[in-house]
Amino acid sequence: MKRRRKRKCHHCGEGFLPSPQNMHKQCFCRKPECKKASARQARQRWVAKNPDYHRGEAAVGRVQVWREANPGYWRPKVESLEQSALQDDCITEVVDEEREKATLKVFALQDDWFSQAVVLLGLISHLTGSALQDDIARTSRELHKQGRRILGTQPGVCAGTNPTKNNAKTSHRPQTPTARAGPV
Repeated sequence: MKRRRKRKCHHCGEGFLPSPQNMHKQCFCRKPECKKASARQARQRWVAKNPDYHRGEAAVGRVQVWREANPGYWRPKVESLEQSALQDDCITEVVDEEREKATLKVFALQDDWFSQAVVLLGLISHLTGSALQDDIARTSRELHKQGRRILGTQPGVCAGTNPTKNNAKTSHRPQTPTARAGPV
C-alpha cells in the first residue's frame, strides 16, 4: 500500500492529505472556498475543450427537445391538498338542497342552537382559510379569550350568572320612572 504524502493546495497554498480514492489527481483541499475554486477550474477546462457546446443549431435543438420532455421544470412545485392534509379524510355527505331549505324555513336561526355551532365552525374556517381542526381550535380559543376580555369575565364564569360582576365595564345608571305618553 502506498503512503499518502501531504500536498499543497493550488488555491490556498496550505498542506493537506489527499483522499485515498483520488490520491493521484486531487489538487485542492477540502475547504469550501477551495472546492469552489476547483469546480471553477474544472468548468474552465471543460469549456476550453467544448467551445461550441452551447452555441449553434445543435444546442438550440437539444434544449428544445429537453424542454418538451420536461414541461414545467422551472415552475415551483405545489403540493396537492390530499398529500399535505394533516387529518383523516371525512366522509362527504350529500346535502339535499330542498330538504335543507325546508328545514331552515321551519326553524328560526336563533332557535336552532345546533346550526349556530355549525355556522360558527364554517365562519372560523372561512376566515382562517383552513379546515384543519387544530387551526380552528386555536382560533376558537383566541376568539373566546377576546370575548371574555370584552365582557370583562374570567375563565370558568358563565357570562349570565352575575351581571354586576361580569359586566363591570358597563356603566350603571339609576332607574328613574319616566312619564309615559298616553295613547294617541
